Amino acid sequence: MTTSQGYAIELNDMHGKEKSKAVYNETGTKISGIEYKYKSVYGSSANQVPLILSDGNISQGVIGTDYSIVVDQREARNKTKGAGVNLNNDNFFIGPIPVPAFVPLPFFSSEKIRYRSVVVNKIIHRAGILSSTIAYDLGSTVETRNLAWDGITGEVLATQTFNEFEDPIYNFNYPAHWAYKGMQNAYKNINAGYQATISGGNAYVGSGHVFTEGDEVSLDGSTKAWVKAITGSTIQLIGFGGNPVVDATDVQIKIMRSGHRNKAATSIGSFVSWLIR
Repeated sequence: MTTSQGYAIELNDMHGKEKSKAVYNETGTKISGIEYKYKSVYGSSANQVPLILSDGNISQGVIGTDYSIVVDQREARNKTKGAGVNLNNDNFFIGPIPVPAFVPLPFFSSEKIRYRSVVVNKIIHRAGILSSTIAYDLGSTVETRNLAWDGITGEVLATQTFNEFEDPIYNFNYPAHWAYKGMQNAYKNINAGYQATISGGNAYVGSGHVFTEGDEVSLDGSTKAWVKAITGSTIQLIGFGGNPVVDATDVQIKIMRSGHRNKAATSIGSFVSWLIR
């Protein structure tokens, strides 16, 4: 017997998120407040937003979504064999003399049972994405819409604000990791390892390496060094005192601390434009 079943569970963090805040005077009239609007966390297009990459390309993508899949497979087998003899006693009389008769009845039995099961459990967790805020203050209304997000970090980059005259004002935030490699995300090369020979402080690591200036590396898991410069497929390694590391053959070079310092939220500038109609 073989069975299979699957479950898909969708969760979100909308419970407890602020929907609005308001301040009322003694007569019950709202004098100020703020309202938060979120994108839908349901359906096939949930959490899809415009994403901007460092090269300027814009595409639709999904942010704030985590997937977890667990597969459980089981198999059980049971095999049983049995054999024996049953005796049947049948007595009869010849005149006054009883005569016993025993008849053997042999038997044999065999049973095989196999059960297999596969269960797939998929959990989807979606985080609520703020699409716009509406602020109220003494009769005026200011709406701010989030238009585009960073394709790497998910930070809001472009917003649109409507002032009290209903004029759209656009604000764009320029993230620092677009301009400087040292501020990019460490996932690009952390824990990467290469086998190389070091000569004169230089190590040839091939054309597909992911090293960057400032990487802190370990040599064979014992000696610490830093990447000072990169020339093509060769990296220059220095020790704690700034001197080139000693020559070695077939050294395992592993990046322990990336030169990309994860300054994803740092900005190096912003642009504000006003669309005149």
